Amino acid sequence: MTSSTKRAAITAVTPLEDLVKRLLPEPYHTHFHFKLRVDLTTNSETNVHDTFRLYNLRRRHTATAARGKVAIEGVTLSALGAGLNHYLKHVCKVELTWSGDRFDQLPVVPPLIPAEAGVDGIVRASFVPWRYYMNVVTFGYSFAFWDWNRWQRELDWMMLNGINMVLAMAGQEYVVREFYENLGLRRKDIDSFLAGPAFMPWQRMGNIQGAIMQRMQAFNITPIMPSFQGFVPRKLPEMYPNSTFVTASNWNQMGKFSQVTALLPTEPLFTTLSKQFIQLQRKMYMDMGIDLDVGAAENFYLLDLYNEMQPSCTDPACLQAISAGVMRAMKAADPKAIWTMQGWFLVHLYPWQPPQNVAFFDGIKQVNGGRDAFVIDLNSEVMPVWERTDGFYGTSWGWSMLDNFGGGQGLYGTLPSLLKEPFRGYQQRAKSMRGMGITMEGIENNEYLYQLVLDIPWQSVEATYPDNYAPAVTAAKHGAYSLKQEALRGKTHLEEFIKRRYGPDHTTPAMLKAWTTLSQTVWDCRTKQDSQSKTYLDNAPRLDMVKDGFMRTVMWYDQNKVVAAWKQL
Repeated sequence: MTSSTKRAAITAVTPLEDLVKRLLPEPYHTHFHFKLRVDLTTNSETNVHDTFRLYNLRRRHTATAARGKVAIEGVTLSALGAGLNHYLKHVCKVELTWSGDRFDQLPVVPPLIPAEAGVDGIVRASFVPWRYYMNVVTFGYSFAFWDWNRWQRELDWMMLNGINMVLAMAGQEYVVREFYENLGLRRKDIDSFLAGPAFMPWQRMGNIQGAIMQRMQAFNITPIMPSFQGFVPRKLPEMYPNSTFVTASNWNQMGKFSQVTALLPTEPLFTTLSKQFIQLQRKMYMDMGIDLDVGAAENFYLLDLYNEMQPSCTDPACLQAISAGVMRAMKAADPKAIWTMQGWFLVHLYPWQPPQNVAFFDGIKQVNGGRDAFVIDLNSEVMPVWERTDGFYGTSWGWSMLDNFGGGQGLYGTLPSLLKEPFRGYQQRAKSMRGMGITMEGIENNEYLYQLVLDIPWQSVEATYPDNYAPAVTAAKHGAYSLKQEALRGKTHLEEFIKRRYGPDHTTPAMLKAWTTLSQTVWDCRTKQDSQSKTYLDNAPRLDMVKDGFMRTVMWYDQNKVVAAWKQL
């Protein structure tokens, strides 16, 4: 290894070393030896991404094992973060959560990897390359008014949970305003186009956004950047009379406050503005010392054409032309672009029937065979669009748990399906599931379920479904490690979470029973409803407070059992 390579390797793991110093007590600051190893691999047929390995690294001339360090090797920085979290969760029995942590209760002497791990230590790998976080509207329901300290803690939490892809929407209205001012629009015309910070859902740009992006780059987290969406201020058509604009459909009965003006992606102007927007966005970050192209083989851009809105045309040929137009415009703006979209628009059966669905994705496939798109199936646990589109017709997609609508605090979940549905999506015949993540509208609720989903990519598919895979042959790959991993078991996973939450010595039988009750009531919704229920106190007053349908007031579980669990806790 040359001196320059050695310096680069040290620099690469410094952000993780800094995380350790921020979060953990002083004895742990020098306890870990982080090392990036691109050649680290497993004998698994399925779990082949972002491999990490933990083992005891004893100091030379030291006979006492307790004075050794823990070595954490990983293919990527994200793998190293997941490896560190594995140590904290399974060796130290603590973890960082939205609710807090118990890092002040860590053992005074940092423990080593248990001897039963063997000479290879603990080896884990993800069965999907992308593990993502956030919903577009989370920036309105949860993030809108965060300061840097809160963002830093969330970024640390992402790093520990192996999250390597997130939406980068904070401060986007600053780019939008600058973009339209450059086109010649007046400030008042732009202001009427933008909403308030909690409704954008974005927040003001400034130093905080630069700090967020810098930390994301340091953690090697791939940002999903905004792109030109096609939705424009109402005055813009006057400047381009030769281009075709349409009026979007009425959203949520908001009337004139929705029905925005939209430029059709089939128009040459759409490509022109896409180039200008992405170039401006890149320049504005560069002015802050942030190069969005550094180390990126692919650049992900979010563009949702029909989120809870009807398309301007429903003819398959028209829809195909529109999706092809978006794909060509994005690639013209950035040859490394990956069109990222939320698959939420496809849950609406009108007009999205098979002919329209196929046509839309056929348009995407007109550019590079469709390899430059990624669909986030937003609510896979309840409304799996991948299922009725045959895995999005081969387009790369991600399995997501939404669970929370509107930032409400209702307890809700489909725990039994979470333990099996992601694996079923992964084994779907198109074999195009490339990601997994959590897409809640608001955070800090139903915490265990989100933690479970973040843990699942690191579970062995072969161990959980042994009948579907031949036993791994140790000599199949030279230098590869065996996972030696047990199947995912829901009861065991929940009990381990509870013990980390309260501490192994403070977790009583009553606590375990209470959480088991929750897993069998509020987190076992079988009524096919797609959201949490809401109490009367959480709804607008009216004469008849009973509400059915979306966010109903009718509870699906035995409330007496939940009250009993509350008392037990």
